[in-house]
Amino acid sequence: MPKSILKNPDDAEIDIKVEHARTGYVVSGNYRPIKVKDIRKQLSRLGLILSIKYNTDKSVSSLIEFMTVDTLSVDLLKNETLRIGGVVVLRKDVAQEYRLVLKNSHGEKEVQWFFPSPEYGNKYPDNPNAQRARFNVEGVEIDKENMIYLYNDEGNKIPLIYIFFDTKEHLS
Repeated sequence: MPKSILKNPDDAEIDIKVEHARTGYVVSGNYRPIKVKDIRKQLSRLGLILSIKYNTDKSVSSLIEFMTVDTLSVDLLKNETLRIGGVVVLRKDVAQEYRLVLKNSHGEKEVQWFFPSPEYGNKYPDNPNAQRARFNVEGVEIDKENMIYLYNDEGNKIPLIYIFFDTKEHLS
C-alpha cells in the first residue's frame, strides 16, 4: 500500500480493486471503499510500518515513464509470504529487453512482467509499452528491505523500487 494513502484525512474513502493473482486483471465485483482510519487500524494491529520509495534519478527517468506498487498482500496459504504487484511503464522509445528482479536478504526472485495493463494503456495512449506494464511477484519472504531492480541483457541493474518493513517495537 502506498504510504501516500495514509496522508489522506481519516474520513477519506479509498476505492478498492481486486486483481486476479495470476493474470493481474481487475476482478469485477461490488467492493465498498475503505476509510483511511480503518487502514491505519489494520496496520497498527499488525505492528508493521510500511514504506515504499521510488528511485527518481535521471538514469531511471530516462527509461521509465511511470512506476507504482499497487498490490501488497500476505499469502496465508504459502507460509505467509508476500505478493507484490504494480506497474512499471517503460518510455515509448525503450525496447522491452529489460526484466525486473526482486532482491532481499533471502536472494533474488524473478518478477513476472509485461502483463496487460489497460488502465495505463488508456492513461498513456501514445506509449505502446503502457499496454503491457503490470508486474507481479509471489512467494516473497517477508524481509525488512526488498528492492526491485531493472536488469538489461548486459547484466546492468538499476534500482527502481524500495519496499521497507519495520515494526513499531523496533522504532521505539
